[in-house]
Amino acid sequence: MSNLQDFVEKKLIDGAGKEIGTVQGLNVTLPDYRIYLRVMGGKIREVRGRMLEFIPVSEIDSIGEEITLYNDFRSLKSYVKDINMENEESHKLMDLIGLEVKTSDEQILGKVIEIEFNKIDKKLFLIVAGGKAEHIWVKGRLKLPFQEIIEINEYLKTELEYPTLKKRIEEIMK
Repeated sequence: MSNLQDFVEKKLIDGAGKEIGTVQGLNVTLPDYRIYLRVMGGKIREVRGRMLEFIPVSEIDSIGEEITLYNDFRSLKSYVKDINMENEESHKLMDLIGLEVKTSDEQILGKVIEIEFNKIDKKLFLIVAGGKAEHIWVKGRLKLPFQEIIEINEYLKTELEYPTLKKRIEEIMK
């Protein structure tokens, strides 16, 4: 697992070993839950002449001192240019830290204290503490799959009511 800090201000290296920009963080789109690296500077400007572009996390080969992608820049260019975040409901994941998470029946699960990224299956998890999270997870923190979130505004809202969500998470934890 990686946390959001593992993505901030890291060099992004393409599959040919060339630096193409600096990762500024992660964005996620709703309702389809696609996750993107937010990349600035360097060669990334060659895509459309913009300082900022988005690359799907499915392209990540490794995360370490730098983030390395599977494909070379030339291969990436063709489909990165088709990504148009202006037409998407997109959220910077760092902006979600500190927001409350509520169930569809308005129960407060707690606040997002961290967001984890599973490197293997490329999925996000919200780490939620306080509120009802203390009753679901023994350590007082809940690891909530991001796919449970259906709405983001001044708080995050889950699709399920509290009793159903609690049961689902307890089954996952077995």
